[in-house]
Amino acid sequence: MSDCLPLYELSDSIGTFRIVTIFAPRQEEYDEVIRQLMVLDFPYPVYVDFDGSFRKANPCIPEDKRFHSFLLDKEGHPVFVGNPLASDKMMELFKEALESLE
Repeated sequence: MSDCLPLYELSDSIGTFRIVTIFAPRQEEYDEVIRQLMVLDFPYPVYVDFDGSFRKANPCIPEDKRFHSFLLDKEGHPVFVGNPLASDKMMELFKEALESLE
């Protein structure tokens, strides 16, 4: 999760988007995920989806983790898909998508 800190910091600094982090651990991992979140004292909100309701409500999201990060416009439509931290080019494209929302 600390790999995502630059994105959280960008959100804090420009304030035009917010990050929603969703964890959907398997039932046997749930207690450990909660313990780790408490130990880390992560300063940002995290939604722990213990019963898989997000996946059930959004079956169109592919299994491929490259598509598990996305930026939505105000109407909830995706305007950017992918991890902006994956490369400098992805971050550049992400910032362009942010600018298009303003």
